[in-house]
Amino acid sequence: MTAEIAAGVALPPREAIDFLAGKVNVTTERWTDVWQQAHSRAFMVAGAATGALVQDFRDAVTRALERGTTLAEFRRDFDGIVGRHGWVHNGSAAWRARLIYDVNLSMAYAAGRWTQQTRPENLAAFPFLQYVHSGAAHPRKQHLAW
Repeated sequence: MTAEIAAGVALPPREAIDFLAGKVNVTTERWTDVWQQAHSRAFMVAGAATGALVQDFRDAVTRALERGTTLAEFRRDFDGIVGRHGWVHNGSAAWRARLIYDVNLSMAYAAGRWTQQTRPENLAAFPFLQYVHSGAAHPRKQHLAW
């Protein structure tokens, strides 16, 4: 691999970072406080009821996206945030950290890829998109239909 290609592979996913940066922090009491498509515009962590707590989680997720932080590193950030704020959360710390990490990074990467794939020059060259199911054990009927 040439140095130029290696440098390009190491670049942070700009469109994913831009998607995350475009979200508005929202405090919540429960996961249903932000519903359906509103998740694409709101950064929230279910039960994070103060702006400072939400911002600390957002900063940790942004670092993970920009630097390629591993789940293990994110879990250390999660533990520090929980300790600083005295946050009492549902579920184990390992489960909750993984949920916050996976959901936010997956959504940002997917939104970033969509932005790349739907640029006019890309659609001119590749005018058709194909949905490929993830292989989840319990897929939604709508996803199977796609």
